[in-house]
Amino acid sequence: EGTPEEGFGGPRMSHFPGRGPPAPPSGLDDSGLDMRAIKQAGGKVLPGGDGVIIGGWKVRARNTRILGKDALEELEQRLGTSHLPEMVYGSALELTHESTGVKLHFNAEDALREWLQEDLPPLKVAAAAAWERGHKARFGDEMPKASKTRKSDGGGGGGGGGG
Repeated sequence: EGTPEEGFGGPRMSHFPGRGPPAPPSGLDDSGLDMRAIKQAGGKVLPGGDGVIIGGWKVRARNTRILGKDALEELEQRLGTSHLPEMVYGSALELTHESTGVKLHFNAEDALREWLQEDLPPLKVAAAAAWERGHKARFGDEMPKASKTRKSDGGGGGGGGGG
């Protein structure tokens, strides 16, 4: 996996100063699909370009921006918690096996719901280590206590949460 800055194949520049954006790497079209790899695997792009069919699986992805304040508040209500990661995306990945109809669907809301139901410890993202070092440099070794609170379980407040 990678961030938009890194891409999935390693670091890449998003633009060259004064010369506009770079051409997509060989084999990639403007949307980022590797058409050579899709063709070599016997796949094809779905009508509308929002996914591919490959090896009997229909793969669709929906990329969104970070959820805004209103959408986050609605998500907090649906999940029954006021402690969510600072940034949550509405993106989703869906895989459908064509011959059996089996569907696998991945999104942040379902993942957060499972995390809350399993009563798992707070999550740490890659940037957490850098934040923790900076926090310790400014405030010493005592770290704020992370907590998960669900409105439905009557728990109290606290700092931190799922991300």
